[in-house]
Amino acid sequence: MRAVAETLAAGLDVRTGVKVVRVESAWGGWTVELETGETVKSGTLLLTPPVPQSLALLEQGGVELEAADHGLLEQASYWKCVTILVRVEGTTHVGATGFAEPRDGVLTWVGDNHAKGVSAVPGCLTLHGTREFSEAHWDEPQAVTVHAMLAAAETYFSGRVRSYYLHRWRYAEPAMQMPALFHAVDQLVFAGDVFGGGRVGGAVVSGLAAADYLVTTAS
Repeated sequence: MRAVAETLAAGLDVRTGVKVVRVESAWGGWTVELETGETVKSGTLLLTPPVPQSLALLEQGGVELEAADHGLLEQASYWKCVTILVRVEGTTHVGATGFAEPRDGVLTWVGDNHAKGVSAVPGCLTLHGTREFSEAHWDEPQAVTVHAMLAAAETYFSGRVRSYYLHRWRYAEPAMQMPALFHAVDQLVFAGDVFGGGRVGGAVVSGLAAADYLVTTAS
């Protein structure tokens, strides 16, 4: 997926590793403020983070949407996911595909990052908790959550765990789908997987529809 994004971004001014803290409406366009204090200005703005985060950025900048637009966007909802990146000393047993979907009540996904070509180091796994497990363990101590997930993953590796990193992914997967592929308020456009459907494909479909809209309105 990274290679696709890098190919599409070739020749563009792309900033990575920076955090957007607020969005303001100014001079008939938009000003995006970064955590570094730098600002970026544009006549149009496309927001593709999870909708609650996009609305929070607008709120920080004092941007008030019409009641109908805000009410529609507030309906966007997402499933949580507790994720662990783990490195083991022994071998992995995920299978030729590089991933497994156990559906055992604890784990919904086990990915072998080396087999997938993501990691140059063997023994690196990604574990995703199920929706139910993630919700139930969202506020549990990290040690409790990690123990349960590693125990459920024991059949997928041998050898001891060398290291792990737990991430609580608040907006992991759309819990519903918005009525249109994107939502536009003049030159402010919201897009993403909650509009186009779950997984990467839904985000792509939404992004393409939003791009068509922006190209059409700009011409």
